[in-house]
Amino acid sequence: MEEKWQREVKYLSLMRDNYPELVPKINDIDYVNKKIYLSIDGIDFWNRAECSTDNYDSVLPDWQEQMLEILNAHKALGIHKYSMHPSSYFIVDGKLKSFNYFFTYHNAEPCVSVKDVQSHIHSNRQVEMRKHLESLGIEWDIPQPWPLMDQLCWNSFRTNYPEDFITKALNV
Repeated sequence: MEEKWQREVKYLSLMRDNYPELVPKINDIDYVNKKIYLSIDGIDFWNRAECSTDNYDSVLPDWQEQMLEILNAHKALGIHKYSMHPSSYFIVDGKLKSFNYFFTYHNAEPCVSVKDVQSHIHSNRQVEMRKHLESLGIEWDIPQPWPLMDQLCWNSFRTNYPEDFITKALNV
């Protein structure tokens, strides 16, 4: 948990410092109690969409463009964020804001295997990931290059995003 906390603070702060418009405003970071207080507007994107991909466009018509802007910011900073579920986003004043940076790595870090990080991954997501291992040439317990891990991530979210968006995300 300590590593997750450190990553959350590090990468959320990095985004705030470089792309403040893409993350919620940080009101306070309580290092003692390990809490981050954010300015958010109600419930997350997933719940606003009533947990259905069919409702994304009605909640935020340009969500795809906004999320791609966030993904491009991640790429520009050399980070690989794997907490990509729609519940990892809030909408504030009509703008998609990314959070949950606890499962984020930088290009300069040593590569990891899926096994190394499986404690970060919900069991249902692991089931989705396993469907794509062979086609991507990934072995569960061997460290993989970050771009390949990105592909595995997005393939595992095919049930949470429309196919056309997955294609766009994979091209970032």
